[in-house]
Amino acid sequence: MLPAVKSAMNPSMAAYDVEIVNIIKQLHKSRREIWKLQREGRIDEHNKRQHMASRRDQVRNLLIYLK
Repeated sequence: MLPAVKSAMNPSMAAYDVEIVNIIKQLHKSRREIWKLQREGRIDEHNKRQHMASRRDQVRNLLIYLK
């Protein structure tokens, strides 16, 4: 799988194999977590919490920028 990912990447981007594997693992973990939440019927609660955190981060970044 790793050679296929490397061949699909932009040649100007250099990445170690370990970095690529870690990114794939993070993506798999995230997708698995969302699948579990959907199966348990708690996806709406998760989405609400995720969007609130995103808005909070945007406000914090704006406040830092304005300082």
